[in-house]
Amino acid sequence: LWSCTTCGACIRACPVLIDHVPTFTDMRRYLVLSEGQPPDKATEALEGMTNRGNPWALAQGDRMKWATEAGLDLPVMAEKKKADVLYWVGCAGAYDPRNQVIARSLVKIMQAAEVDFAVLGDEETCNGDSARRLGEEYLFETLAMQNIETLNQYEFNRIVTPCPHCMHTIGTEYKDFEGDFEVVHHSQFINELLSGGKLSLSDGGNGHGKVTFHDPCYLGRYHDQYESPRDLIRKAMGAKGGLVEMEQARENSFCCGAGGGNMWYEMDDEKDRMNLDRVRQAAATGADTVATACSFCMIMMDDGVKVEGQEDTLQVKDVAELVADSL
Repeated sequence: LWSCTTCGACIRACPVLIDHVPTFTDMRRYLVLSEGQPPDKATEALEGMTNRGNPWALAQGDRMKWATEAGLDLPVMAEKKKADVLYWVGCAGAYDPRNQVIARSLVKIMQAAEVDFAVLGDEETCNGDSARRLGEEYLFETLAMQNIETLNQYEFNRIVTPCPHCMHTIGTEYKDFEGDFEVVHHSQFINELLSGGKLSLSDGGNGHGKVTFHDPCYLGRYHDQYESPRDLIRKAMGAKGGLVEMEQARENSFCCGAGGGNMWYEMDDEKDRMNLDRVRQAAATGADTVATACSFCMIMMDDGVKVEGQEDTLQVKDVAELVADSL
């Protein structure tokens, strides 16, 4: 039961339209809330979300270090009160070193396009996605209500986030708690900036060679966003490089293995990790770069490349990084 990544591939493939994932989540909820039996290795992440507002259990006061340590003085909603765009950084963007680079790339893009944006800073806390997938519904609802209360204090037109899990949870699931927000993924938003002429990219490509794209499950199967990240890759590469597809792509994409709370634990009987399989599929295309558009996918693919010893032949980039490198 705990092996499920909630990727939705079974639902998409099922010929009799069985909706497996909600059933699995309900069973997990029973095990956690009624039996007190979450996976042992996931307990630390759940405690981190409970006590510190993030699954890494790092200090809430460090949420803006990713920006301040890079010399970025960003507008904060508590001071600004009103903005066109609220930039939801997410726990990974705030605390994970690899995703911090992506967070800074998106800031570079928004500043270049003169976007009126602000961040929540220390007021931002985990959206609760992993808590809900792990069956800790009480914790999810607590985080959801806290975030909705915070967001309702400010005026903004929409939320932009680099994480499909944040996008799905805040934009779709918060509606059940009267949190009605328009949330868009950063690939959609950057495409709008390019289409509107607010950004211009160099014509020579960005030196990333041939690129293959790994479709995040919560961006693709959950929200049918397959073209926006690919459009960004084509625009960012310019005349150089090329986009090559893996055999399992788009609605048939192969999960990185992090969804459904699996980011925070591994099954003991798992003989081969999903992210390693996916890295091998990316390498088989002959691509120089595997691009993705999800905070969890970035961590899993980056880790898989290192474990497979592919650092010298296959780099991992977020689509926002490709665009930022081409500005």
